[in-house]
Amino acid sequence: MRVLVLGAVGRTGGAVVRQARTVGHQVTAFVHHAGAYDRPAGVAVAEGDATDADAVDAADAVDAVAAAAVGG
Repeated sequence: MRVLVLGAVGRTGGAVVRQARTVGHQVTAFVHHAGAYDRPAGVAVAEGDATDADAVDAADAVDAVAAAAVGG
């Protein structure tokens, strides 16, 4: 399954990324600043603002979305 994780940098999002990879899913981490993200092996990265619908739509080739982003 192809999974997009919003908020992959945080504690909850990071746990979702790790668990999804552990069980064999293809994971894309949606992060605000890709250069600051310590990307785990095998994880793709999409950069943008989770409140920007166009940015999230750009990463639309997924089967599931895990929303762990917190606005602030």
